[in-house]
Amino acid sequence: LVCLAGWALRRWTGIALSAEARATLDGAADRAAALIVQRYGGRLSLDAGNPAINDGVRYLRDTVPDAVKRLGATPEALEARVKAELAKRLPAR
Repeated sequence: LVCLAGWALRRWTGIALSAEARATLDGAADRAAALIVQRYGGRLSLDAGNPAINDGVRYLRDTVPDAVKRLGATPEALEARVKAELAKRLPAR
């Protein structure tokens, strides 16, 4: 019974830590997008290889490395997260 309780606590704590890491990454992605829009303005696009996207990915890796590691976020996943936040800020085409 003690082992089962210990396992349940570790599992719940892991889920809580993952949720916290996700929230941390979400907040950082939001800040990254705001900074990118401010910096690049009208020159902003969601094209692959765009320096703005690369800046956003670098911002996430540099500002929330623990959350990136905890979630196992790949560079591609970080790029997709940055693009998703930027898409919210770009005018509809």
